[in-house]
Amino acid sequence: MQDHSITFYCKQCGKPFKSTSSKTARPNPQFCSNHCSAVDKANKKRRTDYPIHTCETCGKEFEHRRQGSLGRFCSQTCTMKSVNAKKNTSMWVTKTCPYCGEFFTHRQEKIDRIFFSPRCSTLHHRHRFEEVSFLLC
Repeated sequence: MQDHSITFYCKQCGKPFKSTSSKTARPNPQFCSNHCSAVDKANKKRRTDYPIHTCETCGKEFEHRRQGSLGRFCSQTCTMKSVNAKKNTSMWVTKTCPYCGEFFTHRQEKIDRIFFSPRCSTLHHRHRFEEVSFLLC
């Protein structure tokens, strides 16, 4: 019987190991064992070239480790402090609904909310339309 195994060298420890293409999911395995694979993966996580950012909330310098995020805050606590600061009272407006008289609070945005609910808006406009049609008769 012929030996179809191929000799590879472990990327982590450098030891030679044999593998057959039918036994491996990858055609070119890189590690001799699960242990070497885990050690290599752990070493990749220990990068030292993370960019340094300054926290917008507390001013502390920190290593930005997450890919895909902006790295504006050093912790979840500082992130939440910033979010809560944006929800201060100057951004909120309290009004009275012209239809039902109910008080409501909404965030000041480009679209200025007038009514307490969509139902109040519909009923107000329906009632107004009925008044106009009554005057025209």
